[in-house]
Amino acid sequence: MVEPEGPLRARLRLAESLLSAIEDNVSSLQRLLSEVHTVINTALQEAGDPSHERELDALRREVDQMRQGALSRAVIERAKGILMQGYGLSEAQSFEILNEMSKREHRKVRDIAADVVDGARPTSLPPAPEPEPPATPATRRAPGGGLAGANGHGRSAAPPNNGHLSTAER
Repeated sequence: MVEPEGPLRARLRLAESLLSAIEDNVSSLQRLLSEVHTVINTALQEAGDPSHERELDALRREVDQMRQGALSRAVIERAKGILMQGYGLSEAQSFEILNEMSKREHRKVRDIAADVVDGARPTSLPPAPEPEPPATPATRRAPGGGLAGANGHGRSAAPPNNGHLSTAER
């Protein structure tokens, strides 16, 4: 018999998949940065030539932008994971919330994401979902849609109040 998956196990699997995606992106960016570093070293060796100075500056700016992009992406991915786990949102919904807040507050998405990672609650979120209480015989639905009573068929075994209608039932 397969054991039903608990909320903690689902959250752990979600966190694991998010970390895997981030690691894949970071390793790709690291390979790219390594290639850019090699190009810069080659350019440095040729630095005696003034025509390469502008190209070298452009490459340095590109490397800096790539580093910032990698850092921004990691923060955004973490914020999306926090929103997904804390509010039961999809990845697309989480990013949409970050993007909407960015536009509304005239701030960069990475800055909004950093606030979420630091514990700020985004203003465009619904309240965090309350965990559902376990079903009890009093709240369980009968096959016909009504509440199941003691006999499980939508009616209790004995009529309430010895068969007399209460004031609210009249």
